[in-house]
Amino acid sequence: MTKQTMIDASVPNAGRVYDYLLGGHHNFEIDRRVGDQVKAVLPFLPKAMRLFRWCLQDVARTLTEERGFDTIIDFASGLPTMDHIHTAVVPGTTVIYSDHDPVAVEYGREILGDTPNAYYFEADARWPEELLARPEVAEILGDNRHVAFVYWGITMYLTDEEIAHAARVLYDWSDEGSCWAV
Repeated sequence: MTKQTMIDASVPNAGRVYDYLLGGHHNFEIDRRVGDQVKAVLPFLPKAMRLFRWCLQDVARTLTEERGFDTIIDFASGLPTMDHIHTAVVPGTTVIYSDHDPVAVEYGREILGDTPNAYYFEADARWPEELLARPEVAEILGDNRHVAFVYWGITMYLTDEEIAHAARVLYDWSDEGSCWAV
């Protein structure tokens, strides 16, 4: 099976459909058609998704402005568009995005471009140790283990065992003052 790329405008992608439903422009006609089908069944969904994103922005601001975190590691990030975490944090904050979808990661990297302190890696939220052990992530973090982890809106897709595993890994890896926004 060949690797799918972001340039394939004939295949819908969940991240691009999400962007469309948020009102963004990082999507293709096929994504808009799927999004319109979803809206026909769930007309409230775009508004609910926008509220969900606003809440995520509040989380990002709280973590950085009020709680003082200078590093956020976000799992199952989707596309970093439409007011995602890196747009709502204190300047200088390091934001590490991740997703298991290679299309979202490839396109996300393009969207971020040369945004300072924002990175995107392919990783599965069920196995956070894989992201945390990546040499590139280790280089970015150095000895810093005082981080805020974000699992925003994804635990409903994980089993209890996967959530417990992630919690144990994140707890063991991070320092005592770290937190997990779920």
